[in-house]
Amino acid sequence: MVGTILLTRIPTEEALLRSHLERRGFDVLQWPGIELRPCRQDDGREGVIHSLRRNDAVVFPSPGAVRCAWEQYPDLSQLLETYDLTVFGQGPGTAAALRDRGRFQVSTPERRDAVGLAAHICDAMESSHRILLLGGNLAGTTLPDRLQAEGFQLERRVIYENSVPSGLCREPQPLDCVVFGSPSAARNHLEQNPWLHVVPAVTYGATTAKWLEQHGKMSRIEMAKQPTMVAVLEAIQIVVKGAMA
Repeated sequence: MVGTILLTRIPTEEALLRSHLERRGFDVLQWPGIELRPCRQDDGREGVIHSLRRNDAVVFPSPGAVRCAWEQYPDLSQLLETYDLTVFGQGPGTAAALRDRGRFQVSTPERRDAVGLAAHICDAMESSHRILLLGGNLAGTTLPDRLQAEGFQLERRVIYENSVPSGLCREPQPLDCVVFGSPSAARNHLEQNPWLHVVPAVTYGATTAKWLEQHGKMSRIEMAKQPTMVAVLEAIQIVVKGAMA
């Protein structure tokens, strides 16, 4: 074993990263920092159908948004095709989750964060179009702010709520690195496990890194060059080598 790494995303979202780490001899722990619960819409199914009908595109910012949307509306694939909506997904995991659920085309950016998705949408559509954003109750403002600044008419629906998983509080353990995928997961972990402040952190992107700089008081923060499995793996190796030097 060359070190112990804590992953904090939903296991299915980091299965490939875990596999690569274990093949390199790391001991890997997985303690998801958030639990996603589908959020029922006050205006019900008819309200959602009306939203789909009056918009030109729908945006899914995460695999969790995809899962929660289809849990509530199993025929969503048919609805997306019926209303001929352009479908955008943020990142390869989201795109894969969407493709597993329908025959519609999924448009996803090369840059896999909110900034990249906003730029991709701006390149793909005229700003006169209407966009439906399906996300969580703690979603960041980068994507909607950038789209609205470009003149898009944006409708937001909260389709899931972030909550703290039961049993998240753990006894201190020797760790070489903790990987955070979102500010929400980082906040939940640090509130439940304050001993993590002394553990070097790796983040998938700038939003989480900035939150940790402002609130986390971590011993070290290493941001991956890209929000990809390969880049996160490289960042972990940099942190572990630095700790052993």
